[in-house]
Amino acid sequence: MTDYGVLQPLAENAGVIVNVGLAIAGLLFGKAGFDPPVVARKAIVRVLSVLCGVIAALLWKFGRGQLDTLTFERIAAWGAIALLLTLVAYVIAFSALSLTCDDDPNTRYLGGFRLRPQARAVLAGDRNQPQPYGPLPVTPTDTKSYFCNSGRRPEFLWPLWSIRAAEILMVLLFAALLISGSIALSASAMVLLGPDVKVETRAKETRVELPADVLFAFDRFDLLPAATRELVRAATILRLRSVRSATIEGHTDAVGKPDYNQRLSTRRAEAVYNWLKEYGEVDGIDLHVVGYGATRPRAPNQEADGSDNPEGRARNRRVEIVFEAR
Repeated sequence: MTDYGVLQPLAENAGVIVNVGLAIAGLLFGKAGFDPPVVARKAIVRVLSVLCGVIAALLWKFGRGQLDTLTFERIAAWGAIALLLTLVAYVIAFSALSLTCDDDPNTRYLGGFRLRPQARAVLAGDRNQPQPYGPLPVTPTDTKSYFCNSGRRPEFLWPLWSIRAAEILMVLLFAALLISGSIALSASAMVLLGPDVKVETRAKETRVELPADVLFAFDRFDLLPAATRELVRAATILRLRSVRSATIEGHTDAVGKPDYNQRLSTRRAEAVYNWLKEYGEVDGIDLHVVGYGATRPRAPNQEADGSDNPEGRARNRRVEIVFEAR
């Protein structure tokens, strides 16, 4: 992850900051610009805005030590899909159920799903309905003109139950829109601006991966000052998951002699072990150390044509903390 210096905390927490900011704005102003035209809509927007902020904060707080990068990617993807689907559904419902009159464009009304029988008859061409639906000198051309020229409330054309059903639908769609957007934004921020520590769970095994280039200088096994941030996160993961026993594995790329790489990988694993024992507050965890050198690569060290593969070698230089998945 890029180091932003004094702005690092802001970069790491960008997702939750944005979501909480939106929540505060919604709480203060109670209007989102495209909110549903329902009763108590300002209060609804405020509640939903705060809920989105809470969701973002919880995802940030508990996800950092409990969820792996792949899970965040999946949450972001599903959140984006849900956001797109609910946006389409909300726009369709908003366009179909709400209306404004030309003489009062700032006021938006919400109709219902089904017109009253008298209103349907008038729109079908029957101008001789009893008062207040008729008789009419001219048959209305559409629902909007009929409503706007009547000077009455929406209950004139739509039964109250129909309007309430439309209100419930609009609120549910609006809530789904805000919540899915908040989840997608927060999860994406965790993926894009999250830590270099990667957590991967497969079958019965969980691996916490720390890139060696973040922890050590080239060809060295003493920890860099910048390694502290990532080691703190790794220790937090071990504590939050109540790990009882773990193995710290050292890995290198294929450059150099096998014996040298094996020793280097072991010493790097030992450096992580020593830090965790001294600063990680993991006294109750049984830790073991092993060095594998270049024998367990994550990616090819060379391209198919035999040329160097720097990206692959960088992936192979790593320290992994392995423990039983629970």
